[in-house]
Amino acid sequence: MLGMKKEKVPFGQRKSNTSFGKVPSKGSFGKKPSKPLKSKDTSTIKLGIKEKATTPKFGMVKATLSHKSINNIISKEDKEYLDWLHQEEQGYNYHCFVCGNNNSSDTTEWHHVKKGSGAKKDHKRQIPLCGNEHHRLGTVMSAHGTPKKFRETYPMEVQDKYADKIYSDFLQYKKNALYLEV
Repeated sequence: MLGMKKEKVPFGQRKSNTSFGKVPSKGSFGKKPSKPLKSKDTSTIKLGIKEKATTPKFGMVKATLSHKSINNIISKEDKEYLDWLHQEEQGYNYHCFVCGNNNSSDTTEWHHVKKGSGAKKDHKRQIPLCGNEHHRLGTVMSAHGTPKKFRETYPMEVQDKYADKIYSDFLQYKKNALYLEV
């Protein structure tokens, strides 16, 4: 044994056995697995909006929507109406639903009228409100600041009637625009 040299083997490899030749075995270390561990169903839903993949459990892929859900996608006609509402002159045409003022110091904001707290927004049912005083931050009468008092003072039927009037004005505007094109 004094004359025998010790065989150097790279890390992760086994010593060669003389009966099997001089090629060292690589063993399992450093080899890629034959197939990646994946779930059988890795399909995602294509919705035309940004998707984000998450892995809730080992090996399973689930697609989740990052910002918008399927129910919040705006239709083409709703987008036309929203664009018309947010034109600068519409803020001057319609006064605040609560006070009737058209304050130049406070912007007019459009408030969605919903049938209930869990109901989906209907973009065709919106009323103008003073931004800070009657829409968001008001403490005396505000759609979001004091919602119970707001609904008691202005029932849903009254809000719906005014929202329908504004939407009928939009339909008349659209009809006149089509008439002028011809």
